[in-house]
Amino acid sequence: MGYMDFEQARQAHFAWKRKLGDYIRKPDGSLKSQEIACDDQCALGKWIYGDGSRFSKISEFSELKEVHANFHKAAAEIVTKADSGVPVSEEVALGVQSNYNKISTQVSVALMKIEALAKQQGMV
Repeated sequence: MGYMDFEQARQAHFAWKRKLGDYIRKPDGSLKSQEIACDDQCALGKWIYGDGSRFSKISEFSELKEVHANFHKAAAEIVTKADSGVPVSEEVALGVQSNYNKISTQVSVALMKIEALAKQQGMV
């Protein structure tokens, strides 16, 4: 993946959330839970393990990697449920109080922290 700035990283994360919401409404088999569980295949994951790794000296970077991996595990669980025919309510699975949404927010917050610290340190 080419260069991606922090705003593009956040947008990639939000785009993935939308994709999962669409999938819950119509589980067509296009998403594979075992692939989703991998945290290095999406645009943000490729950035974390690629260009974004230049921020790895910032302590919050390890937090970002951890919460991003947890985000993918939670997403994979939702896809597994949707694929198994279990009715998955979008509000329950992706709503404000859901584990998935809480982890997703942690990803966004970690990105903002890293960006702020990177700016303070003249890295961006």
